[in-house]
Amino acid sequence: MKVLALDLMGVITVQQYVSFPKQGADKIDEEWRQLKINILRAACKGTISESELIEALGVDEDAVRAALDSVDLDPDAKALVDAAREKGIATCVLTNHLTRWADYLLNRFKIDLDYSVVSDTLKSSKPEKRIFDEVLRVTGAKPEEVLFVDDHARNLEAARKLGFKCVLMRRDERERFEPSVRRREVVGML
Repeated sequence: MKVLALDLMGVITVQQYVSFPKQGADKIDEEWRQLKINILRAACKGTISESELIEALGVDEDAVRAALDSVDLDPDAKALVDAAREKGIATCVLTNHLTRWADYLLNRFKIDLDYSVVSDTLKSSKPEKRIFDEVLRVTGAKPEEVLFVDDHARNLEAARKLGFKCVLMRRDERERFEPSVRRREVVGML
């Protein structure tokens, strides 16, 4: 194993998404949920800017900071990164996110990874082939030398087709693609 690639939201963090409180009493809960999903996806894909995202959500920078500060570090994440480092394995965040937000969270949690592949700057998101190719490009690894840990089966299925070794991390049983493992168990796979 040459590279441990970790998803940010749902693997390094407890939460799968950055959550914003409902804005505007005129929106019903489902409308607000769909707006958040669609606008966050667009920003993470790099098709709209962070400022356009903030405007569309009707929030300000303080609300963004509060939302990011409400995200919790997974209790096993640092130990997993440390175990990889001890074994001489490079670490990489591979995430569908905004670069500034991902950097903020990693700095806040004091997690220093060797490489960063973030969807907004690449304008490609998981499960698209291009983002996985970028991991190989920046790390210099072959697909079979990368252990990719994600909390969404569709992302793992795409990576597996390219030759990555894959592990599903889940906190619930919504996706039954393969058995989920605990973060501590990944250490034994390195």
